[in-house]
Amino acid sequence: MLCQLFSVFIVIFLTITQALGSPITQKKQTHEPKIICLIEDQQGNVILEKDSKKRFNPASTLKLLTSLVALRCLGEDYRFKTEFYLSSQNDLKIKGYGDPVLISEIWNRLAKKISEKVKAINNILIDDSFFSRAVKIPGVGNSLNPYDAPVGALCVNFNTIYVKKTKDNRFISAEPQTPLIQFALRQIKKMHIKETGRYVISHKTTVAEMYAGELFKYFLKECGVSVKGKVGFGAVNPEDKLIYVYYSDYPLKEVIRKMMKYSNNFIANQITLILGAEFYGPPATLEKGISVIKEYAKRKLGLKGISIVEGSGISRHNFISCQDMIIILKKFAPYMKLLKRKANLYYKTGTLKGIATRAGYIIKGKKIYSFVLFLRGDPQTADQILLHLSHMSHSASFNPEDLMVR
Repeated sequence: MLCQLFSVFIVIFLTITQALGSPITQKKQTHEPKIICLIEDQQGNVILEKDSKKRFNPASTLKLLTSLVALRCLGEDYRFKTEFYLSSQNDLKIKGYGDPVLISEIWNRLAKKISEKVKAINNILIDDSFFSRAVKIPGVGNSLNPYDAPVGALCVNFNTIYVKKTKDNRFISAEPQTPLIQFALRQIKKMHIKETGRYVISHKTTVAEMYAGELFKYFLKECGVSVKGKVGFGAVNPEDKLIYVYYSDYPLKEVIRKMMKYSNNFIANQITLILGAEFYGPPATLEKGISVIKEYAKRKLGLKGISIVEGSGISRHNFISCQDMIIILKKFAPYMKLLKRKANLYYKTGTLKGIATRAGYIIKGKKIYSFVLFLRGDPQTADQILLHLSHMSHSASFNPEDLMVR
């Protein structure tokens, strides 16, 4: 056992020292630390600590805070909704409330539900008034990667398309449940998509919402509904008849599980905006959502020095300390099983260029230890430390308290 504990010390401290490029016991630093870390038990006893009061960019570990606020403020069983109306002009109006997990299978099923109520319509009009159209998420760029997908009140398939390029240079859908409609083909051309992959449908929210409407139009026609007109935008009026309300198949708790599994920025920022609209009223804005998160962090967690500009961790202007993250982790503990698991570790990772963050829990018997690792440099170093913690936590003879510097 002594040999094993010695090896734990060597692995963790040498890995950290290597990342720092200087001894971990260095007292004077003339630059920002390359790594800060903190491990604590449930009683707040420090097991391992390095510059834990210094603020750092949390990257996607920020999703722990966003999720905690949503679960506590909206409730674990909160379900996103989408409403369907029929106007006096026989237009079908779809009002979105930001459901982040509307996918083709659900969209097709909803078309079948609507086909049971109407057999012919004129136009399909999207009411996206629950969200402000002026939302801009800091850190979201103009790449074709899904993590740069725009937010919106009515979204399908995370505002992305998944396509496959054939040998004769044509594009087909890479998923059988999603037809590659003409609207999507035009977007492929506009976005200069060249190869197989999942891509942002558009960087414009209105275009992404139009895609949702066009895909619904396709499914309606497949169900035998005659659609004479076009897809456009139009607000629901008091005289419009509500014909169906869809409440998400997934309660908030399961949505967060999916978000954590794929570290989905789109879902995190949809949730942030919905928080704002639920507590301050529509239209949803980023400012309202961030206000809810900051207010909860201040009043319920006692966090006053954090800097949060969006809810996913994609921005480089988010800052939080290890000590703050430990407080978040301890409150999030009842939901730890929503995170990824490796041996006796439940954890969340975060990565931005030049930044790697890891936060979670070490489970040893009935004891829970919270850990935070913020690293500036090669993400492989953070992964190496996480891997060794995982291996050691799985060992019957390993006790995290043996890491404590006494």
